[in-house]
Amino acid sequence: ALVSLARQSPPDGRTALPGFVKHPTWQVRMYAARAAGVLAAVADLQTLAGDPVDNVRAAALTALIDLKRPEAVPVAIDSLTRLDYQLILTAVRALDDRASAPRAIPALLTALGRITAEHKDTSRDPRMAILNRLQALGDRSQAVHLEAYLTDFDRRVAEKAAEILTAWTGKPR
Repeated sequence: ALVSLARQSPPDGRTALPGFVKHPTWQVRMYAARAAGVLAAVADLQTLAGDPVDNVRAAALTALIDLKRPEAVPVAIDSLTRLDYQLILTAVRALDDRASAPRAIPALLTALGRITAEHKDTSRDPRMAILNRLQALGDRSQAVHLEAYLTDFDRRVAEKAAEILTAWTGKPR
């Protein structure tokens, strides 16, 4: 209802939003993030992006991305430290601007290493997303960080690492 209210009557949505941003139920806060996105309420989105529940963070970050707000980049970099794979996928999506590369690449490499160390079969999607973003933002100076992934437990991750390293170094892998 709050999201619909924000669409139909933005002034009423703005009036109601603060109570939902601080609601004790995380699902309500998640919809508050969606409503804040409709209202372009950046301050509320930044508050919700720091929520202890990753689903709320993902909703807030998605709204910041959709609004094309520069605040999405630091939120995304911080989100890469979290455990939730959906949040990590959302964070990677936010880091598509080459201007963010100096801050994004170290965070992406750290997240890739941490997730790989978990050795979970379900980690393919976030790891592939991170590798794709590294391919887009990085260059041969990061090649040394990808060498270990040539023998990754997931064949697709190893193949993607080989593809990136071949492109960056000009040496077939």
